[in-house]
Amino acid sequence: MVDIIEILGKIGFDWRMALFSLINFLVVFFLLSKFFFKKISETLQTRQAEIQKGLEDAEKAKYDLAMANQKYDELVGNAKVKANEIVNAAIIDAKDVSNKIKTETELEIENMRAQAEKNLAKERGRMIEDVRKSASNLVVSATEKLIGKEVENQSNVDDIVRNFQIEQ
Repeated sequence: MVDIIEILGKIGFDWRMALFSLINFLVVFFLLSKFFFKKISETLQTRQAEIQKGLEDAEKAKYDLAMANQKYDELVGNAKVKANEIVNAAIIDAKDVSNKIKTETELEIENMRAQAEKNLAKERGRMIEDVRKSASNLVVSATEKLIGKEVENQSNVDDIVRNFQIEQ
């Protein structure tokens, strides 16, 4: 051991200074560990926990965003499907209404045609009756002129009218 101290002494190593430096280092280390390292360690752990929580929150936000986008796409898809269903239902309803209106219009036209035919038949009958009356009056007048006497009795006129038939 003496040889080591001599060799160290030749290169300028003083064991008393080394011992004093070691004691000085241990005192400073003890004071730093007692007062500073503990607080620094707690601060670093708190900061590391905050960073970890921030990373977890970022991952959660990323997941939530992906889920929100998926939900958005799903809602938009459902809305498109419902919109198409509504449009198709409206088209079907419009066709039904159109067919109903067409049927009602055709029925109304048919009713108007039937009514017009009835009115025409009535008018035709009235006109024929007027023609018969006019013709019967003409026949009576002509008969009176031919016979030379006046027809007084309505039954004679009716007989003449029965004999005088106009083809329809």
